[in-house]
Amino acid sequence: MSKDWDFTYPQEGDTGADAPPGYITLWADFFYDGNLRLPVTVFVAEVLEYYHLHISQLSPFGMFRIRNFEYTFRAHGLPITVENFRRFYQLTPEVDDTA
Repeated sequence: MSKDWDFTYPQEGDTGADAPPGYITLWADFFYDGNLRLPVTVFVAEVLEYYHLHISQLSPFGMFRIRNFEYTFRAHGLPITVENFRRFYQLTPEVDDTA
């Protein structure tokens, strides 16, 4: 686990109810046995890395655009690269002109 998460491991004898205030209890087996995964392919990770984004900063519509690009290119047998993605989509800031 990344040190950025500020995680703590349980002490001997602790239970799931013993998590410190502000923390939650997670069991690693839940992720493995429950097959819980983020909807991230290698390509999605490459896009996020290129734009220096964390997945939590991506809106559902943003994820849809990335995955739609990936599915379309995969269906047509075209190379799925960040460079090709950038040919179709540009990251632009949204300016609020109502202020």
